[in-house]
Amino acid sequence: MIKTVNAIPIIFLTFYNFYFTTYVHAASFDCTKARSTMEKAICTDASLSRLDEKLAFEYKTARSKLSPTADKILISSQRSWLRFIATYCFVDMNALVVSNQEATSCLIKSYNERIKDLSSTGKIIAGYKTYSAIDNHVRTSKTNETVYVIERKYMQVDDESPIGIRLNHYLNFKDKADLPEERGTESYDIQFSQASPDWLYKKIFSEAFTGAYPTSDTECGIFSIEKERPLKISDVFTGNTWQKIFESTTQSHFLELAKIEKDFDISMVSDFRPSTAQPSASFSFCFTNKGIDVDGFLPHVARAFDGVTISWKSLEKVLTPYALEQVKKMGGL
Repeated sequence: MIKTVNAIPIIFLTFYNFYFTTYVHAASFDCTKARSTMEKAICTDASLSRLDEKLAFEYKTARSKLSPTADKILISSQRSWLRFIATYCFVDMNALVVSNQEATSCLIKSYNERIKDLSSTGKIIAGYKTYSAIDNHVRTSKTNETVYVIERKYMQVDDESPIGIRLNHYLNFKDKADLPEERGTESYDIQFSQASPDWLYKKIFSEAFTGAYPTSDTECGIFSIEKERPLKISDVFTGNTWQKIFESTTQSHFLELAKIEKDFDISMVSDFRPSTAQPSASFSFCFTNKGIDVDGFLPHVARAFDGVTISWKSLEKVLTPYALEQVKKMGGL
């Protein structure tokens, strides 16, 4: 009898330890029904499980702030993100399965980033309600032992007016993601802010690692609320004198840099000639209230010295009256 009585607690304790070790952590779904590798990973880690609950709350809250049309885009984005991390976080770049610890670490990082994006839903920029959209892709090849990753994030406005539709098209990706049969990563993040009463400032941050060195780039642009379209160079500059100012400022900058920096080799500087930019081309320069920032003169190994700022003051006489007004309003002059 004693052995029989003692056997029951032992069996119960074994079940108790298994159940509460494996599924004790709360989650946004029933952990007793966890089937996929990602679901099991969530249910076996307390921090990740709590993040899953928080994500579910933020996702539900974000959806409640949006119109039916924007909500569909958010749903599609969430599905894209979930499909992506369900693969990306469980393999390395050789398409080999990673450890549980590595997978959990990747999931926690991804969850925190997505929660941050969702929590920003509804932020008002220039009178527009905004939200973050996702278009992520991953291709794995066990045969070639390669993984190719593309992460694309962009902002949208919850506005179905003609100008809202044009603005969303301007902020969206125009092409489909291309996943070649090789190893590599690409990431793109399109953001926008209000630079002046009329200028909505777009910045595209991109990084790629498909060769010996990683590459990064920042591309910019302006969408005019008044004109209801992206700005052209002719909207900002009159004539071609601005090109000579760009070239002379760049040349002077690097000549002075060569005098004070012993580690800087001026022979590495590439010619910068924006004369190929036609007046009808899109205005794609990045800027601040100090001036227009240009880079791309130096190779990767000398990136620390790259970049020149063309002051608004030096460009004052070549700005169109319309552009001059906006630059003044954003504190550039």
